[in-house]
Amino acid sequence: MYNLTSPIENTLDGLALNLSFDVILKVLELQRESMFSMAEKRDLALELLLQNPKKLSKYSSIQKTDLLRRIFDEHVFTGKKRSPGNDTKLFDFEQDAEFIFASFLQAYGIDLIERQGKLPWQKFRALFRGLPEDTKIREVMEIRGKKLPKPTKYNGEDIKALREAKRFYALDVSAEEAEQQFQRGLDRLANTLAGRAKKAGETDGRR
Repeated sequence: MYNLTSPIENTLDGLALNLSFDVILKVLELQRESMFSMAEKRDLALELLLQNPKKLSKYSSIQKTDLLRRIFDEHVFTGKKRSPGNDTKLFDFEQDAEFIFASFLQAYGIDLIERQGKLPWQKFRALFRGLPEDTKIREVMEIRGKKLPKPTKYNGEDIKALREAKRFYALDVSAEEAEQQFQRGLDRLANTLAGRAKKAGETDGRR
């Protein structure tokens, strides 16, 4: 969230945005689909994120890519980032969906299924970060982030139990890795489009 004295801003360049938590999660899940090109993922994401996608008809491909990047930079990927040296996978919104659902219901009495289309992403993310330690997702995150102790003649069973728990709760891709993949995909698309535009300009100049 931004601050407690201003309303949540859900517009960008005069475009009304649909920033409910489930829409953002759908967009992030979409980025993992291999059946779509990055340009197709961008267009599908914008259709989900804009309340009136028809307004994009006048946007060039480069402008649409820049718009999606700005939506995520200014409204989604906000707040403190994890330090580059910490590569522990702690959570993933898709793989941990059941744990997160149970944790929100336990801590806040919020049924996330019933709140689809209603709970803004900014509030969802703030509530997620504030979940108490006794909730399931926090317990799982603690297991994933906990380092194995140095073995002694007394802790062999504890190390075995922790190793098995880590294996059980291991993630394929963490939420932060998914965000990074999304950003890299947009960077590649932007560079490709810029290269094509430059090449087209050079071709026109030689005519």
